[in-house]
Amino acid sequence: MSWFWPVGLLLMPMDAFSSVQVVETSSRFLSGIYPPEELPLPCAADNQFAPSFKPWAASCLVKKEDLSTFQKVACVAQYGVGIAEPEVFCRMLLNGDCECLGKTGCEIVGGSWYKPTCQQKSLEEEWLQARHVLKQAEEVNGTCTGVEYNGSPLLNWVRGASQKCCAGTGENACTALEDTRLPGGGSGSGSGGGSGSGGGGGSGSG
Repeated sequence: MSWFWPVGLLLMPMDAFSSVQVVETSSRFLSGIYPPEELPLPCAADNQFAPSFKPWAASCLVKKEDLSTFQKVACVAQYGVGIAEPEVFCRMLLNGDCECLGKTGCEIVGGSWYKPTCQQKSLEEEWLQARHVLKQAEEVNGTCTGVEYNGSPLLNWVRGASQKCCAGTGENACTALEDTRLPGGGSGSGSGGGSGSGGGGGSGSG
């Protein structure tokens, strides 16, 4: 078998390989090696994070491994009953988990009625994954532009999360990061966004 080096690669500028480094680094950032206190929050400044806010509706989700046979049957049965009585409405998800939209239905399948605070949400898997990607955006890319999370622009998640859990002027971690890239902008809101990836992130979630 013969080996060859594509001529086209020899003509590429060195900065063209930067994307390879980003891909390798992103796997490190997404591997979950950073504790929550080292991860940035979606706010422009960490002191804007409101840990006690409860902007989400109460919900009930019982994992399939926690459902008894009776509870699985009840979850399916409550779907039909709940169409007329939303308080007992439950449904079996495709992955086998049972989701209930009413407190009564939740109790029937052995679940717990849950209304998370921003602090609790920030430590859930979805948020931790997004915060790892945000850390990559801050420390590797230097921008949220072109960075994706869960198949969508990272900015979408940051904007939504900041609107729920950040008290401020509508700025968020991504806009603060862009401010640091603008001429003369580093001394403004950039100081809040920049510190978020280091010790600042800990103050918000600790």
